[in-house]
Amino acid sequence: HVKAGKSIWRHADYKQTRKCCITFPLYPDYSEYANTNFYDDSIQEEPSAYLNYGVVRSPTLINVNKFHAVERANKDRLAFQIQFYYTSDYNTVRRQMQKNKLLTASV
Repeated sequence: HVKAGKSIWRHADYKQTRKCCITFPLYPDYSEYANTNFYDDSIQEEPSAYLNYGVVRSPTLINVNKFHAVERANKDRLAFQIQFYYTSDYNTVRRQMQKNKLLTASV
């Protein structure tokens, strides 16, 4: 849960055992859920990609080993996440989920 007016600073989870996660935004609705921005490194000023839940409108597999930050929002944010640890890297999870037709969105 992240309080309104807060952002999550740019970081990568590569030093941790968490490799990727599926994020299910619960509140607010997808159309108002804060974007997640992705960067190629820790000093890049503008994001190289971003996840706009208002466009995707579905749970999304996220590579948390890439530098990322959640934009500041005017509403509290609440999400449910399924996390993959240790040997389940992003590309392996993505391929397995696509093969079984369980994945429509990934970044």
